[in-house]
Amino acid sequence: MWVRGKFLRWCGGRFVGGGLVVLVCVLMSPSLFQGYFLDDYSHRWCFLGHSDLGPPSQRPVMEMFAFVRDEGHLRTYMEKGYAPWWSTSGLRLSFWRPLAALSHAIDYRLWPDGAVWMHLHNVLWFALLVWVLLRLYRRWLGEGWVAGAAAFCFATYGGFAMPVTWIANRNGLMAVFWGVIALWGHDRWRAEGWRWGAVVGGIGVSLSVLSAEAGIATGAYLFAYACFLDRGGWFRGGLALWPYAVVVIGWRVVYRALGYGVVGTTMYVDPLLSPVAFVFAVVERLPILWMSLWAVVPSSAYVLLSRGQQGLVWGMGVLVSVWVCWMLWPLRSSKVVRCLGLGMFLSILPVCAVFPDDRSLFFVAIGGMGLLALLFQRRWEPAKGADLSRFWGASVGILAALHLVISPLSVPLRTQMTTLLGRAIEEKARSFPMEGNDNDRVYVLLNSSASLLDLNVQLYRAFLYPPTYRSLHILGPGLRPVRVLREDAYTLRLRPDGGFVQVFDALFRGTDRPMRVGEKVRINLMDVEVVSLLSDGRPSEARFRFRVPLEDPRLVFLTGGKTALLRWKPPAIGGHTILQGGPLFPL
Repeated sequence: MWVRGKFLRWCGGRFVGGGLVVLVCVLMSPSLFQGYFLDDYSHRWCFLGHSDLGPPSQRPVMEMFAFVRDEGHLRTYMEKGYAPWWSTSGLRLSFWRPLAALSHAIDYRLWPDGAVWMHLHNVLWFALLVWVLLRLYRRWLGEGWVAGAAAFCFATYGGFAMPVTWIANRNGLMAVFWGVIALWGHDRWRAEGWRWGAVVGGIGVSLSVLSAEAGIATGAYLFAYACFLDRGGWFRGGLALWPYAVVVIGWRVVYRALGYGVVGTTMYVDPLLSPVAFVFAVVERLPILWMSLWAVVPSSAYVLLSRGQQGLVWGMGVLVSVWVCWMLWPLRSSKVVRCLGLGMFLSILPVCAVFPDDRSLFFVAIGGMGLLALLFQRRWEPAKGADLSRFWGASVGILAALHLVISPLSVPLRTQMTTLLGRAIEEKARSFPMEGNDNDRVYVLLNSSASLLDLNVQLYRAFLYPPTYRSLHILGPGLRPVRVLREDAYTLRLRPDGGFVQVFDALFRGTDRPMRVGEKVRINLMDVEVVSLLSDGRPSEARFRFRVPLEDPRLVFLTGGKTALLRWKPPAIGGHTILQGGPLFPL
């Protein structure tokens, strides 16, 4: 009780804003020395170029997040091994985030090799976000300790540790920061008549969507505000949203006109281009994200599970969702609760367009942490909580333990995830078995337990352990055993347990684009043919026919070891071997 009293007094004190900024900087400080990770290396290539990889982009601000722009770009990536053979025709992974890209351009102009300063840049954006969010909470939740507690829970949510740590994820931080600025300005306009608030709101929404697509979630809270908090009532409040609607529609038109968008992948779903797939994605992913927010369970682990395990976790997510809604039910008469609840629900919908990941929950947490603080108020102020059951009180106590103790303590540990994953890729890059003039060689990895990571080995190799190789082609997954049969002097057949296109492999081919038996793909020195399919359309067996004998020195075959890539020798004609599966992330 004494500790709780001290905490609540601090949350309601004058210096809670500065204290939260200091707390954020301390908790995130381990991230400053973690260097670059995954997309950070492709961004370095985009801005700086590389002697082995190619010149820098001519339009880095426009192309920084355009990973696959068109069919020609995809074919180039497939030839080099940056995209696997199962990539679907017409694949597009292209995002327009010019404001975020501009912030990186400033980084590369001021300190091109200063990863520490780039990480500090991220941390400062997050600290600013927490500071302005506290101001918004004070307008909606009052000047007491409730607003401070909500901001504390947001600042110390463990799920934000990795996205703040990852330099390339700055776009998400910037989008939610400008979104909160927009909400603050709109509230001052509608509640106090400050007309400049409408200007601030419009600029905030514009900068939010220009930072990241997630900025569209600002509209969820603007709509919820109009429904429940606008002094002019829901009708006038709704009419006041037209400037923001113009901004978002205009942004979307320009976005599409410039050729940006997502096509051909399951891990990202465009609600406008694939509405049916988006509905299924919401049904599957919403309970997982909801459980991550409230129970502090990492949602990114969901995609690593088997189908049966995913069903079990999905069921747990549904139960957690029902449990939280039951706790919030006694607060339903509050207009603030309705506003935060509706905003949270509407903002989680666009998040469902992306594979489950805590780094997508920034906007959702605005409403979620506000509601969490209101639950604490209902429980800890006797006049408001005396009529509630002991089980309800115990449930709130569980949430308090999760968000006020466990989650803050987990932040420094979870900031290390990028380091651990990055080291796994670095070890593979360092141990890469290069021989002689590698411009004449094509490397072939038979079984990759983490294709999304292994596709980045060349970038890591080029920047950390130069020189690099020309291309590395991944044939199949390596989480489970893979049967390899040699048909003749030129041909291998692979039959992975569980089929091809597993886990993150789906980034390059959506489930709505199944392959056909006999379908062929021509890449570099090999032709791939689909031999058989699973019931869901994924290949279960494929034939790889090389245009030179398998013993040709231009071909170097590799297998995925636990922490390194190892040389592999093809069996004799008619022979076969079984490559054992390995962990997805060999940490």
